[in-house]
Amino acid sequence: MMTDDDIQITLSELAGTDPHKQRQARKLISESDDVRLVHGLIDLLDTADDYLQRDCITLLGKLGNNQAVPILTEFLNHQPINDELQEDVIIALGRIGDDRAETPLLSLADSNSEYIRQRIAKALGSFASEQSIQALTLLLDDDNNEVRANAAEALGDIGDPAVIPILDNALDDGMWTVRKQAATALAQFNDDAIVEPMMYALEDIRSQIRIIAAEKLGDMGTPLAYEPLLQARHPFRRDDNTAIDTALK
Repeated sequence: MMTDDDIQITLSELAGTDPHKQRQARKLISESDDVRLVHGLIDLLDTADDYLQRDCITLLGKLGNNQAVPILTEFLNHQPINDELQEDVIIALGRIGDDRAETPLLSLADSNSEYIRQRIAKALGSFASEQSIQALTLLLDDDNNEVRANAAEALGDIGDPAVIPILDNALDDGMWTVRKQAATALAQFNDDAIVEPMMYALEDIRSQIRIIAAEKLGDMGTPLAYEPLLQARHPFRRDDNTAIDTALK
């Protein structure tokens, strides 16, 4: 267990100018669950420059202690911060997953910055509320591909079967990375409602998506998938066929 002196030395090294000591301090803090470090990082936020603030915010997210939520949400609501710092706060709040952070995060879902929307889409996966599901559904129509992919991932993380039809629709997205993430999210469910979406994904033009679908249908063992799996075999798709043959066993 760290002594009070150890805590102060570690925080001082984090705030110092020696890169080697800073790296050591980051590692030590990120591997600790000592609440005194949380308090120390919060105190450093008041006086830190942008670089040190980003370190503190990232570490608070990794520590996952909800005592950091008030100061982090204050950054979003009141502090004049740059986009990079705001992104770090969003990531940290998403990692902590405290309900008090949901409303401040939702308020940024229509940000003009695509990078902020990307972070918000990912962070909302920590909140299984109707409001977050609605926001993520809207983000699935975003102009930015990564925003849509992150929204699909977040809906899978939420794990509510109510999102299955939403993810089903995302299998028609024009960008294959979004379709892959939607298929991956659907594959997290063990629910008969995903059988038809997975059979549909077997016909995708991208091998990665077809393989996700074949593997999941094989895991589920549903007789309904037998014929679609047989029909999905192709003489020039070796990786697909391997996944399909395994699924049919």
